[in-house]
Amino acid sequence: MIGCKKKEDKTMKKTLFAISAIAVLLGFTACTSDEIVEPQVSDKTITISASTESNATRTALADDGEGGYDVVWSTGDVITIGDKTFTLSSTPGTTKGTFTGKDPANGKFDVWYGISSASLPAMQTYKAGEITNSPMHASVDITDGVASIVDFKNLCGLFKLSLKGTATVKSITISANEPVAGEFTVGTDGGAVLEESADDKSITLDCGDGVTLTESATDFFIAMPAGTYTGVSITLTDDAGKVCVKKLSSTKNLVITRSNITPASFTASTFMPTITASSPVGTIGMLDGREGIVVDFGGSIGKVVVATMNVGATSVDYATAADNATCYGVQYNAQDASDPSKMGLADGWRAPKQAELKALYELSGGAWSAADYDNHKAAGYVWTIGTGENQNTLFLPAAGYGNAYQRG
Repeated sequence: MIGCKKKEDKTMKKTLFAISAIAVLLGFTACTSDEIVEPQVSDKTITISASTESNATRTALADDGEGGYDVVWSTGDVITIGDKTFTLSSTPGTTKGTFTGKDPANGKFDVWYGISSASLPAMQTYKAGEITNSPMHASVDITDGVASIVDFKNLCGLFKLSLKGTATVKSITISANEPVAGEFTVGTDGGAVLEESADDKSITLDCGDGVTLTESATDFFIAMPAGTYTGVSITLTDDAGKVCVKKLSSTKNLVITRSNITPASFTASTFMPTITASSPVGTIGMLDGREGIVVDFGGSIGKVVVATMNVGATSVDYATAADNATCYGVQYNAQDASDPSKMGLADGWRAPKQAELKALYELSGGAWSAADYDNHKAAGYVWTIGTGENQNTLFLPAAGYGNAYQRG
């Protein structure tokens, strides 16, 4: 795998790219027109000299404000040409390395690091202190066993998550409205440009047996193709199968730039169970990226999951809300209600039907609450849902009323 060394410490291995403030998305143009040929059979052993991409702004990568990091090759690193692999045979810890493998005969070939073909995987692997998911691409000319120097380009940028907490994280999934993995072509700047057929809208970082968080931030790196991503959610799964979900607000996008790091950080403090068909009534958990509570409406409707916040709401603290939308959510019309995507809802979520609203109103255990309910300074209707350890409350605030009429 690729490692890196801090200029003051020749043995430290940490990251791959130069960090910078991410504000501008690099554009992509047409792919290179050089013809790439398939390798031919040969038993001759050759060596190839390969260098990592120059980090002109590497001092910006320093996490302590003192110096920076250089990209270096590590023991066991492998590059791929067609179905042939070349293994690092020179001394590790330098930005330039020599790789040895079987001669693929004469021609011009694609060279890959981290992947073996033009397809970005939707599953990546965590390794402490190193980045194993940062794919690179180059081309090489080979004539009579003599190869040109290989100058690698980073195909992606890196999303760096710095997490604090006490949980043991088994996996991290990044989801967006746009594709983040799949087959690609190589743009003229060296970046991966996803094909129109690419439809993987999530990437998962497999953390193996788990990474236990502490009060000091632990860094996780996820390679993503350059682009502007909307509707981004980050799902952490712990060793008990519970999840912690963080979402970017609807006004913020995740911008990834090739060969740069986009940082983010938070404390993973609240993990909830994943709601399933067998979850008891009253369970509060996560379903398709949204928090909800399991409610039994009875009759032909049966169990449903009701979101714990309205569409567009980000808080239930009515006393300190900056605006009504923060807690009460946003208004939507009947046409939007029939199309969950127009309401910004993920697959599996929708507006309640008339029969469900009626069933909720008639649900036993409900009562009107005065304006001081739970010290939130909001009046509304409250139900006690579930029993025992699964007993919780469902509160619908009285946010006002509206009149509707139909012509003709």
